[in-house]
Amino acid sequence: MPANHYLDEYLAQYLEATDLKEQPKSPLFRSVTRQTGQFSDQAMTQPDVYRMIRRRAVLAGIGTTIGCHTFRATGITAYLKMAAPWKSRSRLRRMSRRARRAYMTEEG
Repeated sequence: MPANHYLDEYLAQYLEATDLKEQPKSPLFRSVTRQTGQFSDQAMTQPDVYRMIRRRAVLAGIGTTIGCHTFRATGITAYLKMAAPWKSRSRLRRMSRRARRAYMTEEG
């Protein structure tokens, strides 16, 4: 999928900071240990991501409640408007619906 042109640089910096280049089978997005501020070996959970987004929103002065779905919905909309070839649009919509059904089933 197309991505922002800064993604390569940011991802390279992240991989360097987490030593993931040396551990290709470990989780890509890791939680941070509060006491040390260092990346742990554990994958971020959905609640971890939500809390991180909320902290960043507060720091940015955003009063609206936003979360993981906000970025997913906004990202898909932007992708469909700007970059997606017609053939991949329907595939992306199907993937989004499938993921939403799986999440709703897992969570109850």
